Amino acid sequence: MAYRPPALQIDRNGRAFVSKMIDGERYKIPMGDAGSPACRQAYQEFKRDYKLGTVDWQRPRRYDQPHSVSPSEWDFPGDQGETKLTLAEAIEMFLEETEMRDISGEEKHRYSASLFEIIRLWGRKPVDYLSPKKVKAFRRHLVTYKGWGYSMIWAAETKLRAFLAWAVEEEFADARTHWRISQMKKIKKGELGLAKPKRTAPVGLESLDAITPFLLRTIKDMAMVQFLCGMRPGEVRRLRGFAARSMNPEWHGEKNWSTYTDPEGEVTHFYTFFEHKNMKKTDEPLVKAIPKAAMEILEKHLERENQVSDGEGYLFRPSVAREERIAAGLWTRHTRKTKKTKAEERYCAAQKRLTAAKLDPMNDFYKRNSYNTAIREACKAAIKAGMLEEIWSPNQLRHGIATHLAQHGGLETAQRYLGHAEPEVTRKFYAARTQVELAKVAKMVQRHADEWIQVTRLKD
Repeated sequence: MAYRPPALQIDRNGRAFVSKMIDGERYKIPMGDAGSPACRQAYQEFKRDYKLGTVDWQRPRRYDQPHSVSPSEWDFPGDQGETKLTLAEAIEMFLEETEMRDISGEEKHRYSASLFEIIRLWGRKPVDYLSPKKVKAFRRHLVTYKGWGYSMIWAAETKLRAFLAWAVEEEFADARTHWRISQMKKIKKGELGLAKPKRTAPVGLESLDAITPFLLRTIKDMAMVQFLCGMRPGEVRRLRGFAARSMNPEWHGEKNWSTYTDPEGEVTHFYTFFEHKNMKKTDEPLVKAIPKAAMEILEKHLERENQVSDGEGYLFRPSVAREERIAAGLWTRHTRKTKKTKAEERYCAAQKRLTAAKLDPMNDFYKRNSYNTAIREACKAAIKAGMLEEIWSPNQLRHGIATHLAQHGGLETAQRYLGHAEPEVTRKFYAARTQVELAKVAKMVQRHADEWIQVTRLKD
């Protein structure tokens, strides 16, 4: 074997290590804190063993541990709850497996955001270092340092418990560690000064009209379609052209767009999402009705995609919004006082053609934060102009249409239109009982009140 030892590498926690790929599997040997004298000495000892051919990559010697430590004390969880993996290393492996799970991108982001705070606090400690007291310290950290509210802290603690359950299954942690933390009561409303979470306020057309002067045409159309169709922000961002088909293996090749003609000859368009939030609960695609008002807004976007991507691309694209921003004179990144020379104009035109050639219509869609940021900035401008009172998010548009449908069509109508699996979700989070609904019930009671009173008097 040629003497060429692996180079020393450093992870994001400042820990040095060497690694090697053997038969398709990567093995890693830690070397301690990067740059420390102990790390340099450990690497020298590793190179000596590598030259002699005595390195066992499957059960290596821990060069970052004192020589007096026996393998039995670090290979497996011991009586003191020690593990050979640090929290940072175990969480990194857990997040890699999370990426392969069938969950939404937002849920994966919540896992990484929550567990990163564990790495920030105790990344170099073993997994069994966690305890009920550490979980309480984790809560205080999220309140004081991150400023998170009750709902986010409750969700972060749930992610931590899921990580510990996975660590026990992989034998990275002692089962007693997971048991102790599972016996803890979850955080309560009002604990650590946390206020009781408020119900998301619905947003109607009045608030949407207030910010439309500060929105680009693409964002304006996106918000209006979301309100009229009762879509989630992630759903309106993924609307595609008439020729779009499902990429889900179970419904591969199925069309997203469909129509229905009633006996009176009126045509209604539908859009089917083959991947959506409630996929695990319903195990069925989500079908959304597109009203005529929404179809009138979508017509020009559908025509554009028929020409650009043969009807398969996304309807609301950042590249189109960028052209709108340039046409409106709002693109200030390349403004200059002096006039461009002819050579510079030719160069800029060539760069634009090159950028347009590289643009992939199938990846040109709004990401998770881009749409929210556009609405938030428009709200700030409207507040500054005295046209709006407070900032709202795109998801509140869905709450607005839900409240309207519950008041005028009933809870079941709102549930069907929003695509909820259970009516309790619609009532609890979207359509609270309002005076309009109670007034309707009072009118119904009043219509029958005379009959009831008359029957009662006859009995008397």
